[in-house]
Amino acid sequence: MKKCVLIFMSLVFLLSGCGIIAEKPEVTPAPEAESQFVFTRENFPVVEGGAALEPLAESVASVMLGESRESVADLLDFGNTGQSYENLMAGRCGLVLAAEPSQAVMELMVSDSPCALAPIARDGLVFFVSQSNPVDNLTVDEILKIYTGKYDSWSDVSGDDVPIKAFTRGEWSGSRAAMDNLVMSGAEFAAPAADASESVFDGSEGAIGYSLYHYADIMRMAGDYKILTVEGVRPSNETIASGEYPLVANYCAAISAEAEEDSPERILWAWLQGAEGQKFVALQGYVPAQ
Repeated sequence: MKKCVLIFMSLVFLLSGCGIIAEKPEVTPAPEAESQFVFTRENFPVVEGGAALEPLAESVASVMLGESRESVADLLDFGNTGQSYENLMAGRCGLVLAAEPSQAVMELMVSDSPCALAPIARDGLVFFVSQSNPVDNLTVDEILKIYTGKYDSWSDVSGDDVPIKAFTRGEWSGSRAAMDNLVMSGAEFAAPAADASESVFDGSEGAIGYSLYHYADIMRMAGDYKILTVEGVRPSNETIASGEYPLVANYCAAISAEAEEDSPERILWAWLQGAEGQKFVALQGYVPAQ
């Protein structure tokens, strides 16, 4: 079978020109091979995924196609993790970059529409509250009791006597999948999930919400809210990479298990897992899986 490789097409120029990296990185040379696979707009796979990985997808498409991040935006569809996995299983997209799916979705990806799933990065599930809330830290058990309704006042966790207003996300959200996998473990949420038209955090005195660290902190989506420590550990790229932070989830790349070995989606899927792809993931500010 013909060997295929990916080439960093003027990596430093493209990325620094788009404002993705602040300093010039060491360029990883492309390995020698019998032939080279060249991505074009015509063969680039339809890529979908969760909002937290949209910057990574834009950077990958920009480098592989030799275009600006703005010009490749029309090739990507990001924002709804669950819908992306559903579209992959239905054959409506070729590659998904998103948080690891919930157990229920994972089972569908194995039984109904077999998919190949591989971790490409790691992130932390983080919790945030209003700056006026005196609570700075929660244990995993306290988080579970808050979201199952066993704790209904911040005084239960050494805070003020203020009712807890726990916000959760829809079942197809990537951070909801991480919450299900890492904290709830089959337990029922006390409060219903927010739908697409509702806020997932209102910033009120008793509110608590959750997200993935890269989305909440690096992409500044948590606004001026306070991100809590968990088990006394502050989330950061360093504590997530080391495993010191207790709630670590995977970002994954997924393709159909039936994708041809020389198909663009499988080539890109494999590259993201390899040494060059993992270095590229790190250059974009994510914690690589390896």
